[in-house]
Amino acid sequence: MSDDVQVLDKTNALVAAYWTMIVAWMFDFRAESSGSGVAVQGVFLMVYVVGLIRFQLVTNGIRLNVPGVSALVNSVMLFIFIGSCSGLARGQEPYLIFRHALTLTIYAITVATTVRVIMMVDQVGLRRLRANFAKMALGYAVATLVIVQFFGAGIDLNSARFEIIGPSVIAMMSYAPTFIVFDVLLWEAVGIAVSYVLIFYSITRTFPLLIAAQLASMFPAILRFFSARIVVTGVVAVGIGLAFASTNSGSIQRWQQRLFESRDATGEDYTAYTRITETQFMIDSFLSGPGTVLFGNGMAHETTWLNSNEVGGGSEHGVGFGHNQHMSLLFIAGVVGGLPLLAVQLQQFVASLRTTVALSRRRWGKSDHTEFVTLWGALIVIAYFISDFSAFAFGFRGSTLWYGIGTGALLAGRAILRFRAEAEAEAEAA
Repeated sequence: MSDDVQVLDKTNALVAAYWTMIVAWMFDFRAESSGSGVAVQGVFLMVYVVGLIRFQLVTNGIRLNVPGVSALVNSVMLFIFIGSCSGLARGQEPYLIFRHALTLTIYAITVATTVRVIMMVDQVGLRRLRANFAKMALGYAVATLVIVQFFGAGIDLNSARFEIIGPSVIAMMSYAPTFIVFDVLLWEAVGIAVSYVLIFYSITRTFPLLIAAQLASMFPAILRFFSARIVVTGVVAVGIGLAFASTNSGSIQRWQQRLFESRDATGEDYTAYTRITETQFMIDSFLSGPGTVLFGNGMAHETTWLNSNEVGGGSEHGVGFGHNQHMSLLFIAGVVGGLPLLAVQLQQFVASLRTTVALSRRRWGKSDHTEFVTLWGALIVIAYFISDFSAFAFGFRGSTLWYGIGTGALLAGRAILRFRAEAEAEAEAA
């Protein structure tokens, strides 16, 4: 067997193992009570572990030094260690600690494996990866709808909210800004359409903000908004959107209420009030003593938020991550365990902004798949980082996995593009 055939077989086996790991969590769900879904979720975990073992066997002996990967993995492991130890020392439930630790482990593994896959395929293989990423994202979106419809409360488009938003929606909507400088594949275009429909029906204000932030990050390409392809596509999209909205007047009214009428007697936003009170609770708990400042409150410490009187008042509770993931890192593992991971994520956010600015200056044309994947990953990281001021991606295995895919795409793409630039500079110097 020739060396080329052996390399191809190894690459195919690597990619197959990777997709096994991604598919494993497609139908994952959040159990109503602690440990109630462990039997089914245990099957998902077994499939994931089988894919991971196969991946490790295929890549055994291969060493890739990609900037940012080791720092991320080490900071995640430190966070898990400190958060778990703090939780056990406080008598917190081991299963809840394990659940969060597993979710974060999936994040770190997904980053590392995504980097390896992208670094080890050629442009043809990377195009296939793009198509399969889009198909997987659509699969996760459909799986969420199936779970809600048949195993949850059902889907009523007149009252649907964030429960219909699958963990891959941010990844799918992140294809839209790439169209400013790249062409998109058919499955990616389908992903854009599906994500926008889900966002429309979810009446979730965070997503318009994320879309605006992604577009703002590509400000060097602002003049391209007036190019023929963007104008024509935009006119068609707006036309379809208006026609769609005209048949869904109930959802339009719900958006109006959500944007302009969700206020209490003092004029404060209902949702913002719950987020602010929970964040303040985490800050107070973090600052309650030297021990909590250094080592946090533990992986499964309870969080508390207050509801406005206009929506019933009272308080509710969460476990571990609250509706501000950045503060949650310090709340759970303190300065020792949480600050390093927070610093790594901030660094990735800044790197994502620099990446979108740089690639926005690129002349439009047929996609260089490495550049496309890099930009797509950067846009995902930007969206997750901003959304985590009022949400917590690390609280769910699916969203953590897609956050990891975006981060891995960013790190691998930047490494490849940097290597290309260095090679071109050396060639010119010679």
